[in-house]
Amino acid sequence: MSLKTDLELLAKHIPKIKQDRNYWFVRTDGGDFYENFLNGGFIGIGYEKVSLFDISLAANINIEEKRSIDILTERIKKIFPDNKRPGLISGQLARFVYSIKKGDIVIIPSRSSDILQFGEVLSTAVHLKDGIDDCPYTKRKKVKWLKYELKSNLEAEFYKMIFTHNTISNANEYEGYIDR
Repeated sequence: MSLKTDLELLAKHIPKIKQDRNYWFVRTDGGDFYENFLNGGFIGIGYEKVSLFDISLAANINIEEKRSIDILTERIKKIFPDNKRPGLISGQLARFVYSIKKGDIVIIPSRSSDILQFGEVLSTAVHLKDGIDDCPYTKRKKVKWLKYELKSNLEAEFYKMIFTHNTISNANEYEGYIDR
């Protein structure tokens, strides 16, 4: 065999990573819904009083546009008048619906974040709860779970990601570690 042939064979076995892939850390409500997400092949988000219709009315053009977020935030203020951070809720819902796309990688933590599960999002569209399980989140995205890793086996850089408190956090800065 020639060097060229050897390199071509080697190249066939190197995984190809999409350039436009994003990485997301998605909380599981303190681990309460970790098993549901894992066994059901999905990720989900709460705020059940906010419908997909509410979200689409406010942000169906470009969710990165501040005006769209402001419209959604105003709607959330009406739905949750006592909530002190309606902008955070609107940002989390918009990120779930519009930013997490097919092919993206999601990471979910178990209770106490002892285990991190890695998966690939199978569809951009949000689907509503179909079937019976203990997870009350009706807004869901299908996920193919690929691998799990014990927190103790991960590189120290992951600890910053684990201690973020948002429901959904962009984890693109960890892509090199995740892809390894």
